[in-house]
Amino acid sequence: MRPTGAATLGLDELAAQYADALNRPITGVDVPYERWLSRLKASGVDPHVAQHIATMARLHRQDRYNRLTHTVEDLTGHPAQTVADYVREYYGPVSHRSPC
Repeated sequence: MRPTGAATLGLDELAAQYADALNRPITGVDVPYERWLSRLKASGVDPHVAQHIATMARLHRQDRYNRLTHTVEDLTGHPAQTVADYVREYYGPVSHRSPC
């Protein structure tokens, strides 16, 4: 079972959803793998976690996560939220809720 969001999004589409939700310009930046890894390690993140996050970024860049499922709707009876709707709900200008 691999739940996904409401749509498959590329970097520019994802940035556009954040920009729409936050009502400000957002630009996606394709960060090279080695830079991801070095910045994560420098931030003090556990080395295993840093490697995992950097690898996920590389796999996204290779379009390896580009798939859409209806698992969220099958499990909850409601369609998955769009990224823009999620960001508006939890991080929008008037929201003070925590996603956790």
